[in-house]
Amino acid sequence: MATYSYSINDDFPYGIVATDSLTREVYDAIPEPLSRIDTSGDTCSIVFTSTLSETQENTLDILVSGHRGLPLEEYITAVDLTLPKNPDTGELLTSSTLPYIPDAGRWLGETLVHGNPNTTTITDVKIDCNLKILGAHFWTSTGATNYTSTADFQVVDKDDILGLFDDYGLEPGDILELAKYVNKYPIPPGLISVKFESSSYASVVSGLYLRCTVDNNSILDHIYIGITYIVYEE
Repeated sequence: MATYSYSINDDFPYGIVATDSLTREVYDAIPEPLSRIDTSGDTCSIVFTSTLSETQENTLDILVSGHRGLPLEEYITAVDLTLPKNPDTGELLTSSTLPYIPDAGRWLGETLVHGNPNTTTITDVKIDCNLKILGAHFWTSTGATNYTSTADFQVVDKDDILGLFDDYGLEPGDILELAKYVNKYPIPPGLISVKFESSSYASVVSGLYLRCTVDNNSILDHIYIGITYIVYEE
């Protein structure tokens, strides 16, 4: 076993550790088997089954310095909408009771996002069939050295597919945001791979869009993101 210890107050930016989300972040970024993460007083101990390489240690340092301290469920929220139901279908988007069946899932091709410096970039993927969405695997790459840039993952209705524009006083060309799966994920420096996965599927009907919004607050550095959604086709 190899243990890497950090000060919660000095090494973590918000002085707090959420072991569930930190475990996911470490597991996705470092292939070396992670044994456990313990906290005691001001110390966070990240234990691996063997010693990390120098590159892996640097990656671990980056993950720690960018950890927001939010529980995993605050990164990924179940779709629990309070909008009116569609009178034709009786439903909008609902948390699914279907269990996650790996063999039934499929990856919905990679979507590439390029965020120019000091801009907000929006990239939409139109859904052409009814889907159950579980989450996404994505990688980010940037030369930035801070964590002020963020990414959101949303479901939006751009074409009044659900017939709700009138209810909200929207006009053609407006956007109705239905759900946000990942809220303000801080994009770390370098190349990082992340996987966000909910405990159950949520329905997304044909004609809606999966949206990625990147707020690049760097003056000079570009941001590149590759997104592969994990879905089940109904």
